[in-house]
This record gives sequence, C-alpha cells and structure tokens, in this order.
Amino acid sequence: MGLLVAAASAVVETGPATGLADVARRAGVSKGAVQHHFASKLELLLAVVEAGWSDLIEQPAIISDDMALFDRVDV
Repeated sequence: MGLLVAAASAVVETGPATGLADVARRAGVSKGAVQHHFASKLELLLAVVEAGWSDLIEQPAIISDDMALFDRVDV
C-alpha cells in the first residue's frame, strides 16, 4: 500500500489526529521512510487532500449524464 493510500485510510478510520507511525505501519514502511517523503504530518495530510481533489476533478470526465444514477455513483 502506498503512503498516500495508507494515510487516507488512516484518516478515514481515526481522523486527522492519526500519527505517522500508524501511516507507516499501514504502508509497511518505517516511520523514517514516511518522514523522508513528507517533512511533517501536515505535509502528508495536504498531499492526501490534493490527491483526492485531483481524483474528484477527473471524475466528471468519465461520468455521462446518460448514465443511470446507480452507475454514476458506482464509478
């Protein structure tokens, strides 16, 4: 599991107070590895939000108004 996915998963389960150690455990890496890529927990959380925002912006491109509501939600 990648760091951003692990961080997003941790935030969903425990909220933004989740620690870097929990993120590292979920990702299968050391806490130092997380700190190597992200200088702070805030930087990591901002990266999660940015990735989610990018996914949200790209989502409408694959959703058609002609699709049934169930199919649009399931995308």
